[in-house]
Amino acid sequence: LGRRWVFLLPTLVVAALAIAAQCALPRRSSPGVRRAGRETLEWRGALLLTVALGTLMFNLSRIPRTGWLTTESLTLFTVMLVSGACWVAAERRATAPLIGLRLLGRRGVWSSAVVAAVLGAGSAVPAYLFPQLLAMPSQVAGFGFTASASQVSLYLFPAYLCAMFVGPLSGQLVRWCGSRVVVAAALLVTAVGLLFAVAWHSAPWHVVLGLVVAIGIGVGAAGTALYAGTVASVDPSDTGVATSVNMAARGIGAALGVQISAAVLSSDTNPLTKLPTEDSFRFGFLLAAILVVLPLAIIAFLPGRAAAPSRPGVSRAADPVLGS
Repeated sequence: LGRRWVFLLPTLVVAALAIAAQCALPRRSSPGVRRAGRETLEWRGALLLTVALGTLMFNLSRIPRTGWLTTESLTLFTVMLVSGACWVAAERRATAPLIGLRLLGRRGVWSSAVVAAVLGAGSAVPAYLFPQLLAMPSQVAGFGFTASASQVSLYLFPAYLCAMFVGPLSGQLVRWCGSRVVVAAALLVTAVGLLFAVAWHSAPWHVVLGLVVAIGIGVGAAGTALYAGTVASVDPSDTGVATSVNMAARGIGAALGVQISAAVLSSDTNPLTKLPTEDSFRFGFLLAAILVVLPLAIIAFLPGRAAAPSRPGVSRAADPVLGS
């Protein structure tokens, strides 16, 4: 079907689910959860935030070809800043804001968003580098596996299968130890997997093991723990907004991580083959390992153990998000 369908198919699925959600999901909150204001979407804020984030992501995807200081890039950055400033102004005046700015100032929300952004960048680097390494023509470059697109997906499959099982387990660990401990441990595990890839990446099992440790265990556990910690730090009525902020921050970080990866590979190429050198891959994995441990500096600001229910009739222990 072509690689465009890799993006088009999930887009169609998401669009279909968005339409189905209007019919399948309840329109009002469950009893016992108080909502402030009318339950209608703040369309002005939604549109401005979409323009700001969409422009940023589009610009980041174009920068490898256009450059950082070109007219196109600077214009898009200006549009992003202006629409972002207008969004802040609109949210401050809205009676039922899309994202309450006071919510962003909460300790558990802003800290989780920062960690999610850095984790997104740190995990995007290996997610970009490993497929490039696998596809590298070994007879020309002197390293790599000359893997096809289908073979690359098979190498990646064990790590993402592992993440499916690690995620729920991480949610349970958050209940026992608190999200702070789980996130710190997961970031360290991710760094270990990336450092392993720096030293060993010449055999298939090296690649699979590095992916499983870094992406399957480390990123899989850290992502769920961040969501669980965010849920535990806000009121039930703010759960959707807080986790969406976390998700958006991780997406922005991932977009930056991809650009970092592309810059690393293009900065050190073999003058004869025009292909990235093996040292460029080593440096990329090392840089990602450094990135994922940076959030340890603010780990104290993350939520610890889940707080007790703040309102009668609402139990956080029964919240399914903590185990997702």
